[in-house]
Amino acid sequence: MHLLNISSYPVRWRRLLWSLSLLIFIIVLEGLGTLVWFMAHPSGPASRVFLFYSLERWILVLATTTIILVFLFTLWAIRFRTGWVEHSLKFFERPKQASNLVVSVTFLFVIVAGLMIWLPRNDVAQSYFARIFPLLLWGSVILAQVWIFLVALNRQTIVKTLQVYFPVSTEKQIYPLNATNRYLLLALIGISLFYLVLQVKSFLDVREAVLIGDSWSYLYGASLDLNDPAFFSERRPWAILLIYKILGSSQGAIELFQLSASTLAWLWLAWVFVRSIKNQWIKVIGFSAILGFSLSPAVQVWNHTVLSESLSISLMIIILALFIGLSQQWKWRYLLLLILFFLFWMSFQ
Repeated sequence: MHLLNISSYPVRWRRLLWSLSLLIFIIVLEGLGTLVWFMAHPSGPASRVFLFYSLERWILVLATTTIILVFLFTLWAIRFRTGWVEHSLKFFERPKQASNLVVSVTFLFVIVAGLMIWLPRNDVAQSYFARIFPLLLWGSVILAQVWIFLVALNRQTIVKTLQVYFPVSTEKQIYPLNATNRYLLLALIGISLFYLVLQVKSFLDVREAVLIGDSWSYLYGASLDLNDPAFFSERRPWAILLIYKILGSSQGAIELFQLSASTLAWLWLAWVFVRSIKNQWIKVIGFSAILGFSLSPAVQVWNHTVLSESLSISLMIIILALFIGLSQQWKWRYLLLLILFFLFWMSFQ
């Protein structure tokens, strides 16, 4: 804090400025990574104008450098221009200005994310996508981080606004386990352990996800570079291609990841269901039935196959569990997770 001269600011702003400085520092590091990305891939010999790079590459490098310098200037202002920063903080401290800033960042994020989706699918713009992809990716990451920061900063105002539309004061519909239900708790733990053993056995019986006709198109899409327009314009959903790419397109890793995601999703749904039921016997029966259904061939066949169906089903189960959780007790983090998981689930379709 001393290096940033935050101690010279009023106490109510010090934690905010420390968090903001940390966010800016992370963004600058990401920008340097983007700059390295651009510099690490020389342009073709025919298009070079200076030091192995084309004019378009130099424009992107200068644009990235300019953005980095803007953020560094902000850090410098926090350290040496206390008056400027205090004036800005007073301006954005007003609820109306803060809400306008959140809306503006949301709008910009939608535009950048839309460009990342639209450019690869447009025949004319595909050739430009590979060039500007690192900058678009960094831009979307910046806006996402700033959006989260602004929402956390203005969470009280946002909650007060949303309370007009959502029934946050409704009565809790939860029948949790307590000390008097120790035998029930032991029964549920035993069922869960037996369920995990069966899932481990199913993994050991297969060990590698099965390949069928459509599986090869997923593995091919995952093998493409991220800045290749075909990665986002392939017939296969980009989200599953990205996960397979991270897993190295290993059938064993895919098998383990899909089965683990399915196991956690169904356990969560079963646990949420238990908290909705008052009768202890129905708790045990319902818990066992939900986990038993997840072990049926109709579900398990997808967990052992290189296709998007497994993760799509797991996300659907998570969304269902979140809906039930919201009906039990209103929690803002459940609503936020529900929105995020729903958007992610859409990217698998």
